[in-house]
Amino acid sequence: MKIFPRILPLLFLGISSQTKAQTYYYSFPLYSIINSMPGGTKLPDGTIVKVDKISTGGGTHTDTSGTKGTGHDMGGTFTGKTLAAYTGSKDSSEFTVIQGNTQTIDNGEANNCAASIGFHVYFDRPTANINFLALDIDGAYNGPGVSGNAEWVSSMAFNGTAFVPYTQTTSTTVTPVLTARKINIGASHSWRTLVTNSVSAAAAANIPASNYYIQTANVNNLQPDDLNSQVFFNPTTATDLVTDFFCMWGIWPKTNNVGQQRSGVSPIIVSVKSDFGDDPDSYKTLLASGGPSHGVLPGLSLGNTNEPKLDGQPSAAANLDINDDGVANVPAIINTPLLTTQTISSYTIITTFNNNTGRDANLVCWIDWNGDGTFDPSEAITATVPASTTSGSVPFTWNNVTLSGAGGAMQTYARIRLTTGAITTSDVGGAFSDGEVEDYRIPFVAPLVITLGDFKGNIINGHAQLNWNTLEEKDAQSFVVEYAANGADFNKVGEVTAVGSGANSYSFTDDNPARNINYYRLRMRNNDGTETSSKIIALKSANMIPFAVTIAPNPVSNNINLVTTSETALTVQVYNILGKIVYTGKMFNPSYSSVDCSGFTPGTYFMKVTSDAGETQTLQFVKN
Repeated sequence: MKIFPRILPLLFLGISSQTKAQTYYYSFPLYSIINSMPGGTKLPDGTIVKVDKISTGGGTHTDTSGTKGTGHDMGGTFTGKTLAAYTGSKDSSEFTVIQGNTQTIDNGEANNCAASIGFHVYFDRPTANINFLALDIDGAYNGPGVSGNAEWVSSMAFNGTAFVPYTQTTSTTVTPVLTARKINIGASHSWRTLVTNSVSAAAAANIPASNYYIQTANVNNLQPDDLNSQVFFNPTTATDLVTDFFCMWGIWPKTNNVGQQRSGVSPIIVSVKSDFGDDPDSYKTLLASGGPSHGVLPGLSLGNTNEPKLDGQPSAAANLDINDDGVANVPAIINTPLLTTQTISSYTIITTFNNNTGRDANLVCWIDWNGDGTFDPSEAITATVPASTTSGSVPFTWNNVTLSGAGGAMQTYARIRLTTGAITTSDVGGAFSDGEVEDYRIPFVAPLVITLGDFKGNIINGHAQLNWNTLEEKDAQSFVVEYAANGADFNKVGEVTAVGSGANSYSFTDDNPARNINYYRLRMRNNDGTETSSKIIALKSANMIPFAVTIAPNPVSNNINLVTTSETALTVQVYNILGKIVYTGKMFNPSYSSVDCSGFTPGTYFMKVTSDAGETQTLQFVKN
């Protein structure tokens, strides 16, 4: 059965959920569990739920009973109108038909509802807040001993052998057509036989003998949408836990009609506390995708924190679960981007854990080594920590593992699961009854082909002398020396071949540096085609001439001339007294340039001159 949780209202295809104060509610259609029998279905916290069709006193289901409902086959048309107390799905396809052969389930008035049909919902461990809605409880009741077809509905619940009282809620806003009636369930009643056979004799003995209430109808031909034909069942004490739940249904009067009658049963709602992952959903993260989930129980966690969530939270960064604290540091994987396949000599990821369950804890860690967006059993490592080890750390180490499909990728992903259950490397998804799942993004970093040591230089006798050394080289090709007058726009001025291994020293001379500031960097090339750049160094000439600009004539009528000490091109901007730019131009002869001011309005102006080396000066002039 697929699981699709939603926040209130509970709209779903399979299991749905809502959240309130860290309590998460899920609901499941009865027919889907019936279809999963005999194995049943796991809830997100690993609880196994099963459903059987049941009958007492000779009652018989029709073939339609226990199947998926539609808008027209639960005793009439259902369009989603329900009692306010019911907060589950209102999609008719998530409801289940209950239908019986009339004369096998009638005369409840005379036999204390001994003849009935219904459903037994049972869990492999106590579960909270089990509730449901019954639809279209209608039919004619004409008085004691008079033939009719009025339907009745009731329920029984147990936590082990303890009887759990339930409240039956009907409409208070429309004219009631349902009547709460008492029946007597004596020692030989068929319901006790049912519970004895389904649960235990001890549980059957705890069913109240009298004052047991059912809801019966007295109006015929109602629709499932009619609120006065609906009954909501929920535990009288909200915190009560339940292991077995029975929904019972039949006909109250004696009927002379040989035929069939039907009603509908909503999805069953439960509350569970579960943990989920947050890798991208290609790795099975959402419930709807069959993602991993664990029942959140005290004393068993990866790291120190494990809080329940609503569903998986897929994300590219795998960082939406704020409780993922098992792995303090996720080491990067060295990835050569241009290689389609490479061998990682060793990689280790370490997780911490707490285990106070008194049982051995089992762990599995997957890494997507082949980059296909899924976790394969062959990509996993398992570990077991004994019950006597209540906390500690577990390293997962891969040696000489093949990394493939990583070309152009920035990361891969990991998943770690912890449980006392029998988990295998195939259990990427699915539910376990305890433990935690944590997902992580593993970043890729480029290999350090060249480890640069020192890089420095000086300008001596008009030449820029550059010197550098490497601490380690692996498959290095060359060093491209680049120059920029402004520290940003670099161009190649030379290239030095690398030794390619070991630690080495290098030098390069630039015979044509500028007289002022000179910027240099190294572009380090590797044989695999990858490149990295060094830091930028700035060298000042010993005979550096400060940047200066003079303009003349001032005041000016036509052309104003510029003379600068710059050796680079200039950008000239002229502003009027209001700060508006009235002229912008590029001067490629820095020693002597001019600006035509003949079209300027007479007044005061400011000229901002910027060299390509980043030097700036602003001067004021007057236009006649």
